[in-house]
Amino acid sequence: MFAKKSLGQNFLSDLETARKVVEAGRIGPGTEVLEIGPGRGFLTRFLVDAGASITAVEKDRELAEFLPGVFPGHPLRIIEADFLELDLAPLAARGPVVVGNLPYYAAMPILMKVLEHAGAWPRMVFMFQLEVARRLAAVHGSPDYGVPTVLVALTHSATIVRRISPGAFFPRPKVESALVRFEPRPAFLLPDPADRAAFGDFVAAAFRFRRKKGSNALSLGTGLDPATAAGHMERLGFDPNVRLEELSPDQLVQLWRKF
Repeated sequence: MFAKKSLGQNFLSDLETARKVVEAGRIGPGTEVLEIGPGRGFLTRFLVDAGASITAVEKDRELAEFLPGVFPGHPLRIIEADFLELDLAPLAARGPVVVGNLPYYAAMPILMKVLEHAGAWPRMVFMFQLEVARRLAAVHGSPDYGVPTVLVALTHSATIVRRISPGAFFPRPKVESALVRFEPRPAFLLPDPADRAAFGDFVAAAFRFRRKKGSNALSLGTGLDPATAAGHMERLGFDPNVRLEELSPDQLVQLWRKF
């Protein structure tokens, strides 16, 4: 079955990467798993062998019809749907580990949709383009630190557990990939999804001017005059000249609450 370029399909074909997904997800007998984009079922085979109970969401109709026959006798549940249009609430209620080889073009929208139900998943293990993975796992003050880093850090810690060469996929992509594990924080920085959405707008606006000093970036991003922005920062104990990329996610949450 050929990959469809229109769906961004690059099928996983690397044994060690598939094994690492199972290990990183701590998947064993009876583990509830939600797999996004199972493709031809290469990773699914390892989940089946681990004894997981699997629900897989596949957009490609041909593959959705093909997969059940690959695993006869296994209670594999296939949902034929575009993941980005799916109501996740019924799936989130089951509390599965979420895994997937995400298409590059939709990887961040898929991650953000999953994080709308951040408290539902024990952990998540996804494949991303290496450049994106580095942004998700970055620390504040580093060149890769930005809006995606901060939004993920509201609820999860992100760790790159394996770099993946282009040869691990068919057809071969032009860039390296990486496997990223997301573990929920002991306490979310913003437990309310509505607050996380509003904070996301604030951070996106402020980080457009990330190279400017903090008070100016906040002024340009929020419409406040620079002196007022500087005053808010000082009252929180922050140097108004600090750049926003130097502030940790919890410090940015403090700023958002003040603004």
